[in-house]
Amino acid sequence: MRNFLFLFLSFIILVSSCKPKSNDPKSVQPDSLKAITVVLDVEGMTCTGCENTISNAVKQLGGIVDINADHQTGKVEVTFDITLVDIKSISQAITEKGYTIKGQEKKPKP
Repeated sequence: MRNFLFLFLSFIILVSSCKPKSNDPKSVQPDSLKAITVVLDVEGMTCTGCENTISNAVKQLGGIVDINADHQTGKVEVTFDITLVDIKSISQAITEKGYTIKGQEKKPKP
């Protein structure tokens, strides 16, 4: 009887400690996305702090796969799932932080 009780309690502890799979809409799985990469010309970035500000603002949007902001070139390269976010929302997130979008181009797939 003690063994049964011990096994039963062990099973309950094991089952209750398992975490369910995350359904976070902001995390994107590369296998299931329709991603494109866009390079934005951004005016006003002067330091790595500006890069971080832009990156953090854009990452708050759902569907962002990758972002790389470079203040030396004035370019922000964003890879995103087109089913979850659009370039207008990304541009708005950047301009709301005080930067100006001067242009954009779609980067061809490798």
